[in-house]
Amino acid sequence: MPRRLPYIILVFLLFLVGGIEIRSICQVWETTIHPVNLAQYPFGIAPFSDRVAWVHQEAAAAGLLERDRILDVAGAPYIGTAVLDQELVRLHAGDVLVLRVAPEEGQPQEKTVSIRLHAAVLPPWSVRSANVVIQAVTPVFCLLLGFVVAFLRPRDPLAWILLGMMIGFACLSPVDTSSWPDGDRQAGIVFFQSGVACWPIFMLLFGIYFPERLEFDHRHPWLKWLVIAPLMVLAVLDSTEALAGSENYRLGLGLHQFLSHVGTIHGLLALVG
Repeated sequence: MPRRLPYIILVFLLFLVGGIEIRSICQVWETTIHPVNLAQYPFGIAPFSDRVAWVHQEAAAAGLLERDRILDVAGAPYIGTAVLDQELVRLHAGDVLVLRVAPEEGQPQEKTVSIRLHAAVLPPWSVRSANVVIQAVTPVFCLLLGFVVAFLRPRDPLAWILLGMMIGFACLSPVDTSSWPDGDRQAGIVFFQSGVACWPIFMLLFGIYFPERLEFDHRHPWLKWLVIAPLMVLAVLDSTEALAGSENYRLGLGLHQFLSHVGTIHGLLALVG
């Protein structure tokens, strides 16, 4: 292996992960530490669907009903959660959110709904402080620890395993990336989803190789791959599902249903890891 290759990979990872983490900290600042005229979500949409799951008072007063189908958000076709989130991040409390909706079956006529947004109810500072620690301070500490060790020992496999484990820790409490701009949003979704999904893999490897490789693994080196390989596949599928839910839920509907059926298996594999 070329002498500089580990450092090149680490620098690339540092810029990628660091950029996403900086964007996350900015979001924590805007929504938790110093929120300005934030609007609350007036309704919720069922996962991988265009159907309204619940409504707040302001949405109900405007005529939006549960089980209505969202067709357009401010003129943009609703194809994923990012469409609604991008519009809501642009608006503030007191602004009007304009939707085109189709009522439930049996009432085929479409209608336009204009919702005047209410201000978001902020939790007390004790809760907000805890959120800052969980979503900003802890991830930064984990990432610094992982990258410092990896830069100090770039040819030590244990250092890379620790880095992967720390990245996974940093992803356990992600911020909501749906309102991020194009490019940042997709990168954030893949980063957080794959980080959480791969965390059991690095935990398993750390348990096997630290402080010394287990004798059992010396005798049966293939056995760990019975857990690692499915988890790697599921990590890719989880990231793809989350990306589809944000960008175009119809493309990921089949995958969402498949992952719902294998959720128990996924949980057991993660628990083994």
